[in-house]
Amino acid sequence: MTTDQFRARIRRHTNTTVNDYSDADLIADLNGELSSIQIDILRDRGVLEFDDTNFTDLPIATVPVSAGVDKYKIVDDETGNKVLTIHKVAYLKDGKYVDIPRVRPAEGSQDVLVSNGTGYPSAYYEVGNAIVLVGTPSVSFTMKVWFDREMSFLTTSDTTKVPGVPSAYHPLVALRTSLRYDNLSDTRYARITNEIAREELRLQQFEQNRREDEQNVIGVEVIGDR
Repeated sequence: MTTDQFRARIRRHTNTTVNDYSDADLIADLNGELSSIQIDILRDRGVLEFDDTNFTDLPIATVPVSAGVDKYKIVDDETGNKVLTIHKVAYLKDGKYVDIPRVRPAEGSQDVLVSNGTGYPSAYYEVGNAIVLVGTPSVSFTMKVWFDREMSFLTTSDTTKVPGVPSAYHPLVALRTSLRYDNLSDTRYARITNEIAREELRLQQFEQNRREDEQNVIGVEVIGDR
């Protein structure tokens, strides 16, 4: 569904006009539910298996690492989109990327982590939105970071933009957004709640069968070298 189609469906569910449910409130609620659905999809599909289709680049950042520097903030991707979760880190050596293991040191034990003696990091751990390399690098290299990022959220000026969650989730997003409207009648609240339960069950089955479904038709788009 496009943004305008979401508007129409949500207003139909809630029996409202723009005078009852302002466009600013509707879009804010819609973005809130898109965020919630994104978390559900990431939970069900696992890491590195979902990204907003409105983005044209991959959820991978290239980070230049300088000798003597072991801390790097990973806040935005290369086109300014906010990073949510880091999943994988690797460094470039002899033309190949080598995985850097992630460790979770106990509080106060970071200082005892040691380098592998090669000049490259032996591991990394996260502090907030920063990566800390174990063993301060003695050489400069290129590091790649794989991550999940925030969605490309909707604005009140959007009309034809399609939210970046799979289309199978669009009816549920519209229903959940409708439930956020404060002045629903008891009848509409009950109906929407029942429809949400049915949609969630349908999507649970969809996710369980998704691997088999995807084997039927696969579309490939070339987006350039990374």
